[in-house]
Amino acid sequence: MTVSNIKIKVSKEKLKKIYTDLNNGSFGIVEDIHVYNETLERQISYFPQRLPFFDCLYIEIMNQMGIEKIVTFDKHFKDKEIEVIGRE
Repeated sequence: MTVSNIKIKVSKEKLKKIYTDLNNGSFGIVEDIHVYNETLERQISYFPQRLPFFDCLYIEIMNQMGIEKIVTFDKHFKDKEIEVIGRE
């Protein structure tokens, strides 16, 4: 929704259709609260450094999936248990 609205700037009618299509029952809902719980624990483990929750979520998902590298310019990923590929 954010990409449609902010990045590609679809019309309000198209935005509403996209939302409706996404919620018409064609897609299954995955219960993933356990991932968010583990992400919170990860976020707390980085204290006193305060990382954004979603950066911690990406790290947690990568860890669970065995992904060891990320392409990013975001400094929050530096010195975590993943290799950062990006411009220094």
